[in-house]
Amino acid sequence: MEFMKTNTHSRQNGLALVMVLMSIMILLLLGTSLISMSTHLRLQAAQVASDISARTAADAAMAMAIDDMQDRLEISPWDNSALPEQSGALANSDETYTYKVTGNEGSGHTIEAIGYSGSSECKLTAVLVPTGLYEFAIYAKDQLDFKSKSNVTTINMQANDRPLEVGILNILASSMTMKSDVFIDGDILVGPGGNPSEVVNMGGGAISGDLATMGFAPTLPEITVPSGLAAMGSGGSITSDTTLSSDGHYDSINLENNKTLTIDGEVVLYITGDIVLGNNATIEVNNTNPNSSLTIYVNGKIEEKNGAAMNNLTEDSTKLSIYGLPGCQSIDFKNSGEFYGTLYAPYADVIVHNSMDVYGAMTAKSLEFKNSSNFYYDAALRESNFEDVGVQFAVKYWSQEY
Repeated sequence: MEFMKTNTHSRQNGLALVMVLMSIMILLLLGTSLISMSTHLRLQAAQVASDISARTAADAAMAMAIDDMQDRLEISPWDNSALPEQSGALANSDETYTYKVTGNEGSGHTIEAIGYSGSSECKLTAVLVPTGLYEFAIYAKDQLDFKSKSNVTTINMQANDRPLEVGILNILASSMTMKSDVFIDGDILVGPGGNPSEVVNMGGGAISGDLATMGFAPTLPEITVPSGLAAMGSGGSITSDTTLSSDGHYDSINLENNKTLTIDGEVVLYITGDIVLGNNATIEVNNTNPNSSLTIYVNGKIEEKNGAAMNNLTEDSTKLSIYGLPGCQSIDFKNSGEFYGTLYAPYADVIVHNSMDVYGAMTAKSLEFKNSSNFYYDAALRESNFEDVGVQFAVKYWSQEY
């Protein structure tokens, strides 16, 4: 009987030992797994960090390439030889990069930017195309108002063109207003982060397209007077009947009542002061000379008295271009008549009075279209080349790969 008790006790001790050994084995396996998992996570984290660093280097290289290409636009004429190519290291880091630009004016320019960090490599590819000042039919920074019975539509639209776009950068409530019987045949885009239904007070107006938010705020470039024009001596003030066929620098245009400034040739003017047209006075772009066109850089106000007008008799909106410099802060187009041309005046408050028809495009600080104003956006203005005033590069295509 004593023998049986001893044997049973021995078996119990052996079982306990087996259990202890099994527990140790399980703990060893768990420990090994945790160590392996921890090592894997550390390696994974290191790889993610390396990938992020490589992307940062690629982003920096892409930005440098775009800036380099943009700088080249400042030099006229455009030179497509020796396009940018560079390698280097980011400041105060181990990341390196390369970028190379290929292509031409016809096909667009392709940038390949590669960032390196440790074993990681990130390649970004972008296609740049030139973009002009008038991607929007009408664009205002602060305020955009349409009074009753105003319409916005398009001319020279091609089959694959995107819809007309009207833009308001400000995102405060009612930064854009539309009164009764206003119709916009296209889209309205408000500034990034804005609520379109709050920014745009539709009132009694309607649109054919979308009411949406911009993906990014368009850059409004500073316009620089051509150096040769700025260096010219001033011809004083133009006040009476005058015909111009060459470029000029003037203190002001202050046409007396019923007087006409006739443009007979390809003319560029730099006006350091105001442009004021007296009653029934006109600036007239001649249509008998096929080369007639007028470009104005103005640093003062533009004011038309009753019956005054800027008459572009060519009826080609590319033949009359007005660039408002920082001192141009007020523009007043009087009642009736037609305006064929473009206006880029980002510092100016612009009023288009009753029953005036505009053919072209307009960008300003604020724009107000009075009753029965009609606006015809010339979609051909979207076509840009490297010689256009204010042209910039825009990204048409973008891809990324690791």
